[in-house]
Amino acid sequence: MQGDWPAAEASVRRMIEVALLAEHEQVARTGHMLASGILDAQGRSREARSCRLERLSLEDPLTGLPNRRHFERELASLLRPGQQLAEPLSIALIDVDRFKEINDLHSHVLGDRVLKALAGLIGTQVRQGGLPARLGGDEFVVLFRRAGVGVAAAACERLKAAVSRYPWHELVPGMAVTVSIGLAESTAGDTIESLLRRSDDDMYRAKASRG
Repeated sequence: MQGDWPAAEASVRRMIEVALLAEHEQVARTGHMLASGILDAQGRSREARSCRLERLSLEDPLTGLPNRRHFERELASLLRPGQQLAEPLSIALIDVDRFKEINDLHSHVLGDRVLKALAGLIGTQVRQGGLPARLGGDEFVVLFRRAGVGVAAAACERLKAAVSRYPWHELVPGMAVTVSIGLAESTAGDTIESLLRRSDDDMYRAKASRG
């Protein structure tokens, strides 16, 4: 019997080694799964953060409307320099009349409230079929896809009527807000700059006609 002890002891050691090896492999697999899960979670977190940053880079922080970068990216994707567009395209440039006076007389805080209210009106009146955006300051723009200047003009008349009906007096007693709007329809060879320039010229003609 004593002669069997070395063999038995070796067998036990082998069983222990096999058990330890299996446990080590299980721990390694578990660690790998945990590491993979952590990496996947980190990857999803980075992707979500990247998407959020991209969205914020295209949004005006004050009004929540698309910003100038968003507008110009969208317009550039539609314009084909040197080619006639297959469908009409128009833009409307919107400027708050005497906005500097509003800021100077009533504070920039109230001026911001005016801009946010106007952004809401623009969004509700012209969003269907159009992309409203804030260019900066008191200037807004609407990109009308597949719409000529006649369609854009009708939408802008609705906007001006909505602005005139808005209860601005609730912000400041006796206060009224009006806007001037310039329109331009794309033609062959137009660029972002040329289209904005024509709408800007039309907008200043509208301001001049109001006195």
